[in-house]
Amino acid sequence: MSQWQQLAQDKVAHCYQIAEQQLKRSFPRPEISFKLRGKSAGMAHLQLNKNPLECQHA
Repeated sequence: MSQWQQLAQDKVAHCYQIAEQQLKRSFPRPEISFKLRGKSAGMAHLQLNKNPLECQHA
């Protein structure tokens, strides 16, 4: 795993930790894939979120 991929994984984990602490509940973690190329690269394929959260820059 590259340095940038690890940083992305770490940031996602950090955002989830903040959300879980604030909302006092746990959330399933998404699968993060870095194998996309071309038009698919940079896209997020997420499940429906009833309460979307915005993780602020920490």
